[in-house]
Amino acid sequence: MYPRKSYWSYFRYPWILLHYFVILVGLVLFGLMTPDQSSAVQKVLQSLPCLPQDSYKLHIFVLADDHTYHLVLIVIYIVATSTEASFFVTFTIWHTATQFRTKIMSQKTYQMQKTFFKTLLVQMTVPAVMLIIPMIYALIVVVRDIHNQSLTNICIIIASLHGFVSTIVMLFVHRPYRKELFHFFTRSSHDSVAPCRNPVFVLN
Repeated sequence: MYPRKSYWSYFRYPWILLHYFVILVGLVLFGLMTPDQSSAVQKVLQSLPCLPQDSYKLHIFVLADDHTYHLVLIVIYIVATSTEASFFVTFTIWHTATQFRTKIMSQKTYQMQKTFFKTLLVQMTVPAVMLIIPMIYALIVVVRDIHNQSLTNICIIIASLHGFVSTIVMLFVHRPYRKELFHFFTRSSHDSVAPCRNPVFVLN
């Protein structure tokens, strides 16, 4: 599964393009299944309890009045991505262990690979939790037909912080980034600009 392997070097490009194609088709189908907004908005406003009067004057867009297709697609997406991620993680571990057993990889390189792999797991796991929690909440409220605006806003905030948290985790779990970041904030002012003490003469 590496670029030097001939079968993967030809297979990986269609594999990557397939991901973009599937996501694009799913988004297009979401748009095609959008219901009539006049009746859908009225249905949503009647189903939501205790809304302020200003809510009835807002422009509301209803993506779907029947969530069956969306739930099925989300479940398929979660299962597919989880299976794919598990496969590549398992293969990476097996390939690294095989190289170490066959003496292709030295002990120092193996330890470096092991440390790097652990940092990648932390880097992926922490932001993923911030997406999993809102997705689980969304599935529960859709299936159980529950409306709690406060929890919905909190889940949206948590999901929107995914990119920020991913960057912060990346800066702290990788030692070169962490070391440079600490150096940037702890260095003194005279470290940034070094005065020139030796005079320079130019003779024409």
